[in-house]
Amino acid sequence: MASAERSEAPSSAAEARPPRSLVATNVVASGFYFGLLQWSVFLTLQTYVASTALVYLLASTAWLAGGALGLALGRSDREPLWILASLASWFAILGLTKIDSYDLRLLPMLLVATAGMGAYAGRFFRYRATSFERPKWLFFLENTGFVAGIAATVPALLWLGRSFFVAGPLATGLVVWVTALAVGRYAGKST
Repeated sequence: MASAERSEAPSSAAEARPPRSLVATNVVASGFYFGLLQWSVFLTLQTYVASTALVYLLASTAWLAGGALGLALGRSDREPLWILASLASWFAILGLTKIDSYDLRLLPMLLVATAGMGAYAGRFFRYRATSFERPKWLFFLENTGFVAGIAATVPALLWLGRSFFVAGPLATGLVVWVTALAVGRYAGKST
Protein backbone atom coordinates (compact mmCIF):
# COMPACT_ATOMS: atom_id res chain seq x y z
CA MET A 1 0.00 0.00 0.00
CA ALA A 2 2.80 2.40 0.83
CA SER A 3 4.40 1.86 -2.58
CA ALA A 4 1.09 2.71 -4.29
CA GLU A 5 0.87 5.93 -2.28
CA ARG A 6 4.41 6.85 -3.25
CA SER A 7 3.80 6.27 -6.94
CA GLU A 8 0.65 8.43 -6.90
CA ALA A 9 2.22 11.32 -5.04
CA PRO A 10 3.98 13.71 -7.40
CA SER A 11 7.64 14.33 -6.76
CA SER A 12 8.65 17.77 -5.54
CA ALA A 13 10.64 18.31 -8.77
CA ALA A 14 7.52 17.64 -10.85
CA GLU A 15 5.47 19.98 -8.68
CA ALA A 16 7.98 22.80 -9.17
CA ARG A 17 7.82 22.64 -12.97
CA PRO A 18 5.04 24.61 -14.66
CA PRO A 19 3.25 23.00 -17.59
CA ARG A 20 5.20 23.14 -20.83
CA SER A 21 2.31 24.84 -22.61
CA LEU A 22 2.34 27.68 -20.07
CA VAL A 23 6.10 28.17 -20.38
CA ALA A 24 5.86 28.00 -24.20
CA THR A 25 3.07 30.59 -24.18
CA ASN A 26 5.20 32.91 -22.05
CA VAL A 27 8.27 32.44 -24.23
CA VAL A 28 6.40 33.07 -27.51
CA ALA A 29 4.59 36.09 -25.98
CA SER A 30 7.90 37.45 -24.71
CA GLY A 31 9.47 37.04 -28.14
CA PHE A 32 6.52 38.88 -29.68
CA TYR A 33 6.95 41.62 -27.07
CA PHE A 34 10.67 41.96 -27.80
CA GLY A 35 10.08 42.09 -31.57
CA LEU A 36 7.37 44.68 -31.17
CA LEU A 37 9.51 46.81 -28.85
CA GLN A 38 12.59 46.64 -31.06
CA TRP A 39 10.71 47.66 -34.18
CA SER A 40 8.79 50.33 -32.33
CA VAL A 41 12.08 51.80 -31.10
CA PHE A 42 13.56 51.58 -34.59
CA LEU A 43 10.56 53.25 -36.24
CA THR A 44 10.31 55.91 -33.54
CA LEU A 45 14.00 56.82 -33.66
CA GLN A 46 14.03 56.83 -37.45
CA THR A 47 10.92 59.02 -37.57
CA TYR A 48 11.47 61.44 -34.68
CA VAL A 49 15.24 61.59 -34.14
CA ALA A 50 17.28 60.86 -37.27
CA SER A 51 16.76 58.52 -40.17
CA THR A 52 20.33 57.25 -40.30
CA ALA A 53 22.05 53.91 -40.10
CA LEU A 54 24.16 55.24 -37.24
CA VAL A 55 21.11 55.83 -35.03
CA TYR A 56 19.84 52.33 -35.83
CA LEU A 57 23.23 50.78 -35.03
CA LEU A 58 23.53 52.76 -31.79
CA ALA A 59 20.05 51.62 -30.72
CA SER A 60 20.89 48.00 -31.58
CA THR A 61 24.10 48.26 -29.58
CA ALA A 62 22.26 49.80 -26.63
CA TRP A 63 19.68 46.96 -26.69
CA LEU A 64 22.47 44.35 -26.75
CA ALA A 65 24.39 46.10 -23.96
CA GLY A 66 21.22 46.15 -21.87
CA GLY A 67 20.72 42.46 -22.66
CA ALA A 68 24.25 41.70 -21.43
CA LEU A 69 23.49 43.62 -18.24
CA GLY A 70 20.28 41.63 -17.77
CA LEU A 71 22.21 38.39 -18.23
CA ALA A 72 24.86 39.49 -15.75
CA LEU A 73 22.36 40.47 -13.08
CA GLY A 74 21.18 36.88 -13.00
CA ARG A 75 18.07 35.43 -11.56
CA SER A 76 15.74 37.60 -9.59
CA ASP A 77 12.38 37.02 -7.99
CA ARG A 78 11.06 40.30 -9.33
CA GLU A 79 10.05 39.52 -12.90
CA PRO A 80 6.96 41.80 -12.87
CA LEU A 81 9.25 44.71 -11.98
CA TRP A 82 11.57 43.90 -14.89
CA ILE A 83 8.59 43.87 -17.27
CA LEU A 84 7.30 47.16 -15.86
CA ALA A 85 10.80 48.66 -16.16
CA SER A 86 10.93 47.65 -19.83
CA LEU A 87 7.53 49.30 -20.40
CA ALA A 88 8.65 52.41 -18.50
CA SER A 89 11.74 52.55 -20.71
CA TRP A 90 9.56 52.40 -23.81
CA PHE A 91 7.27 55.17 -22.56
CA ALA A 92 10.33 57.25 -21.69
CA ILE A 93 11.33 57.00 -25.36
CA LEU A 94 7.86 58.08 -26.46
CA GLY A 95 7.89 61.01 -24.04
CA LEU A 96 11.40 62.14 -24.96
CA THR A 97 10.65 62.09 -28.68
CA LYS A 98 7.62 64.31 -28.07
CA ILE A 99 9.76 66.92 -26.29
CA ASP A 100 11.61 67.95 -29.41
CA SER A 101 11.75 65.97 -32.63
CA TYR A 102 15.12 65.68 -34.34
CA ASP A 103 17.04 66.80 -31.27
CA LEU A 104 20.15 64.63 -31.21
CA ARG A 105 20.98 65.88 -27.71
CA LEU A 106 18.23 63.52 -26.50
CA LEU A 107 19.87 60.51 -28.14
CA PRO A 108 21.96 59.44 -25.09
CA MET A 109 18.81 59.31 -22.93
CA LEU A 110 16.96 57.44 -25.67
CA LEU A 111 19.77 54.91 -25.85
CA VAL A 112 19.73 54.41 -22.07
CA ALA A 113 16.00 53.73 -22.27
CA THR A 114 16.62 51.28 -25.12
CA ALA A 115 19.19 49.51 -22.94
CA GLY A 116 16.54 49.32 -20.22
CA MET A 117 14.28 47.32 -22.53
CA GLY A 118 17.18 45.10 -23.56
CA ALA A 119 17.97 44.42 -19.89
CA TYR A 120 14.66 42.63 -19.47
CA ALA A 121 15.39 40.57 -22.60
CA GLY A 122 18.71 39.41 -21.12
CA ARG A 123 17.12 38.68 -17.77
CA PHE A 124 14.33 36.77 -19.52
CA PHE A 125 16.77 34.47 -21.31
CA ARG A 126 18.75 33.72 -18.19
CA TYR A 127 15.62 33.02 -16.18
CA ARG A 128 13.77 30.93 -18.79
CA ALA A 129 16.83 28.87 -19.71
CA THR A 130 16.11 26.71 -16.66
CA SER A 131 12.71 25.78 -18.13
CA PHE A 132 14.15 23.85 -21.07
CA GLU A 133 16.34 20.78 -21.17
CA ARG A 134 17.78 21.97 -24.49
CA PRO A 135 18.32 25.68 -25.15
CA LYS A 136 17.40 25.32 -28.83
CA TRP A 137 13.70 25.14 -27.87
CA LEU A 138 13.88 28.34 -25.86
CA PHE A 139 15.49 30.14 -28.80
CA PHE A 140 13.14 28.56 -31.35
CA LEU A 141 9.99 29.60 -29.46
CA GLU A 142 11.26 33.07 -28.58
CA ASN A 143 12.46 33.69 -32.13
CA THR A 144 9.10 32.56 -33.53
CA GLY A 145 7.35 35.14 -31.35
CA PHE A 146 10.01 37.73 -32.17
CA VAL A 147 9.50 37.40 -35.92
CA ALA A 148 5.71 37.53 -35.44
CA GLY A 149 6.13 40.71 -33.35
CA ILE A 150 8.20 42.35 -36.06
CA ALA A 151 5.74 41.27 -38.75
CA ALA A 152 2.77 42.60 -36.75
CA THR A 153 4.30 45.99 -35.94
CA VAL A 154 4.09 47.69 -39.33
CA PRO A 155 0.50 46.65 -40.24
CA ALA A 156 -0.68 47.46 -36.71
CA LEU A 157 1.00 50.85 -36.91
CA LEU A 158 -0.66 51.54 -40.25
CA TRP A 159 -4.03 50.45 -38.85
CA LEU A 160 -3.87 52.20 -35.44
CA GLY A 161 -1.48 55.05 -36.15
CA ARG A 162 0.67 56.47 -33.37
CA SER A 163 -1.78 55.10 -30.78
CA PHE A 164 -0.30 51.68 -31.58
CA PHE A 165 2.88 52.77 -29.82
CA VAL A 166 0.85 52.93 -26.62
CA ALA A 167 -1.64 50.09 -27.14
CA GLY A 168 0.76 47.51 -28.63
CA PRO A 169 3.42 47.47 -25.90
CA LEU A 170 0.80 47.71 -23.15
CA ALA A 171 -1.23 44.79 -24.50
CA THR A 172 1.74 42.52 -25.15
CA GLY A 173 3.44 43.58 -21.92
CA LEU A 174 0.28 42.59 -20.04
CA VAL A 175 0.25 39.14 -21.68
CA VAL A 176 3.94 38.66 -20.83
CA TRP A 177 3.34 39.86 -17.26
CA VAL A 178 0.35 37.53 -16.67
CA THR A 179 2.06 34.48 -18.15
CA ALA A 180 5.30 35.21 -16.26
CA LEU A 181 3.35 35.44 -13.00
CA ALA A 182 1.63 32.15 -13.78
CA VAL A 183 4.95 30.42 -14.51
CA GLY A 184 6.44 31.73 -11.27
CA ARG A 185 3.43 31.02 -9.08
CA TYR A 186 3.05 27.50 -10.42
CA ALA A 187 6.49 26.77 -9.04
CA GLY A 188 5.41 28.23 -5.70
CA LYS A 189 7.60 31.30 -5.80
CA SER A 190 6.95 34.95 -6.50
CA THR A 191 8.58 35.86 -9.80
